[in-house]
Amino acid sequence: MSGGDLEKAAAELASLEGQREAAHAALSSLAASAYQRYSARLAGAHSGVPLPADVASLAAELETLTAAHAHLAALQKAQAFLRQAEEACAHPAPATLGRAVDALAHAVRAAAGVADDARPAANTNTTPSSREVLRALSDALAADLARLSARLRRQLSAGFQAALGAAGWPPPFLSAGDEAGGAWRGLDSPDVRGAALQLTLLQRSAGEAAQNEGPWVAQELAAGVGAALRRHFASSSAPTDRADRPEWLLATTLRAARVCCAAAYQLQGVLAAGFGGDGDDARLVPMLDVEVGRAILACALGPVLTGHVLPRLVSLGEPSLWLHLADELASFQERYAVLLGGPAHDPGAMSVDGLVPPAAAPAEAPLALLASDAAACAAWLAAERADVLAHMESLVAAPGAWLPVHSLLQGILDSEGEEEEERVAGAAPGALGSGGGVLGMTGPHSPGSSPATAEFRPPLLADQVTTLVAAQLRRASLLHDAAHRAAYIESVTVPALRDCLASLERLLASAAAFDDLVGDLWRGRVTAAICAAHYLEYQLSEPQGVLLLAALQDGGAAPVHALAPRLRKVAAAFAALRRQWAYRLAKQAVGAFRARFNPYRQDRARFASGWAAGGGPGRAASDPGGRVPDADSAWPCPTLLAAADGVHGLLRMLSSDLDPPVFADVWRAVALAINQAFYNEVATEALFSPQGAWLFHADIGALTSIFGEWTANPDAHFKETREACRLLTLPRHAAGDLLAKLGGQGSRKGEAVAALSALNAQQALCVLGQRLDISGS
Repeated sequence: MSGGDLEKAAAELASLEGQREAAHAALSSLAASAYQRYSARLAGAHSGVPLPADVASLAAELETLTAAHAHLAALQKAQAFLRQAEEACAHPAPATLGRAVDALAHAVRAAAGVADDARPAANTNTTPSSREVLRALSDALAADLARLSARLRRQLSAGFQAALGAAGWPPPFLSAGDEAGGAWRGLDSPDVRGAALQLTLLQRSAGEAAQNEGPWVAQELAAGVGAALRRHFASSSAPTDRADRPEWLLATTLRAARVCCAAAYQLQGVLAAGFGGDGDDARLVPMLDVEVGRAILACALGPVLTGHVLPRLVSLGEPSLWLHLADELASFQERYAVLLGGPAHDPGAMSVDGLVPPAAAPAEAPLALLASDAAACAAWLAAERADVLAHMESLVAAPGAWLPVHSLLQGILDSEGEEEEERVAGAAPGALGSGGGVLGMTGPHSPGSSPATAEFRPPLLADQVTTLVAAQLRRASLLHDAAHRAAYIESVTVPALRDCLASLERLLASAAAFDDLVGDLWRGRVTAAICAAHYLEYQLSEPQGVLLLAALQDGGAAPVHALAPRLRKVAAAFAALRRQWAYRLAKQAVGAFRARFNPYRQDRARFASGWAAGGGPGRAASDPGGRVPDADSAWPCPTLLAAADGVHGLLRMLSSDLDPPVFADVWRAVALAINQAFYNEVATEALFSPQGAWLFHADIGALTSIFGEWTANPDAHFKETREACRLLTLPRHAAGDLLAKLGGQGSRKGEAVAALSALNAQQALCVLGQRLDISGS
């Protein structure tokens, strides 16, 4: 922006000022004539004299002219600051470089402040042409500021690098004889500190965007480390530049960062002075050692990875190299975290639930760079997916995959207990310490809990799959971007879980093909597969399981990139599998029961026993005294007892193999089916004599008692049959009165009946109609 442009704008402003004075005179003349014209008409009125319709437009024009004048004045002031800064930058005196640079920094800061104050004036209610002129002048000033800031930074960076070179930066971090710099003298020299201070002052005066970049001093310190890394690990002639040995590059970077971060802390006072670290402002001053660690990742290691290592691996196309690189980057990133202010890496650290919440990964993290490169990320995820699917196949095919974890742990504890007993037996008296022994995991959610109290009894496969998913979630936590974490879980973890689900489905389908879900050959593997589905369902859907690791990473993620919903979707598939095959087990148990139940229900003579063929009470052959049995004297049917024993034995075997919640679904489904069979096929189909009703009552009592092992109130699962027994064993006169009452309800037969909770009026009529002693009356 030249001085001629400003003079031209000033001339245009003077012309507009003349037009404003002429318009003001015309307005005064119009107001006077209007007053004379309307004075007679408005005589005696309390309203004021009406003003012309264009007065508001005139006021807006006056406001525009005032704002434009203020804006041009501000631009002239800012331009004067810029000219001073450019002159000082173009002709710096070597002897007074420090003072000149300091003056330049203050001039740039002042000019930027004036431009920030003047820029809003360009947004007033001006005409389109005027607004474009003012905005163009403001934009030209901003561009001049940016160019001058970049020019100053180049000059200061060159001076700072020269001072660092004289100080021997970077300090030695390679083996003897490999260092490119001179002898290390430290960063306490006046030249280094002065150059660092001027660079810091310039950054602070360059605006908010520059301040958000991280300290420029840290980036300049990391540049020397980057040169050393490129020399050794990004040069085809260097013996250390090997695609199969990324750990060499990473180990060297970690060693360099430890040395350089410690040495850079000598300039922390310079950074505090540049950022004005006094009082409350001291908390806003960056920690230079941490910032140097970040800069080494972004400016030293990052270019070597993205510019050399990753493109070479893409061209080689070897999956094992991607797996090795990812493992090394993950290990490096966890060890490097302490240099960035994070906790020290402890591979053995475990929380109460066995899960350690992951720390947030920085944007400069190496795995984030790997995920940001589209070609490299695609090759890496394909290698990870193929590897985890192969690993899942080996887990499924392992000899002990279907063995319960609690039995394996119990075997280990038993062997350790025997060794402890032998040691104690051979120890001298008093050698035992208090609290000795082996403690196992006994929590209700632990796979190693006691079989009698454990909520879960997963097989080894489910426990190993859970460990695998937790490891992948921890790997995902090392990615900074939520979209990259979601892509990793969707590309690696979800296919692995669906492959596990398919393996469970194949095993269960094979058992179903042999129609042997509860037989000795298949029952152990079938129940193990169902328990595995239940355990993985819990781990993937409840925040106490591995889902906790996903939920912790979803804190600031957009819903489209959240991990927990992806895992819950797979958990729903495991839940559907668990429910389907738990009911298939119940169906087979019911089928085994019905094989012996059918002869029982077809023995209609038992239910009509003691009733003469002519339609009246008779003497039962099994009761010579002719006494009608009651609840205390009736005896269960041997055929039904055999059926009850069979289903009880089968349920007991399933109870020892299945998780308690899953087994509860099984026995409740069995009880429901048996209840429906007795009610629909016996209570409402057979004809009952008083003696037969009490025999039926005894049969039901014997049958429901087998479920007392798993519930305190088995009758609650046989409500319809139990109430049918009550109706069938009512005294004859009470049953007749109830029948007459229900028969008179007419259209209200579907209503509830007092003292009956499961049967309505129509169902009660149906049951009472099966009584031989009142059906004919």
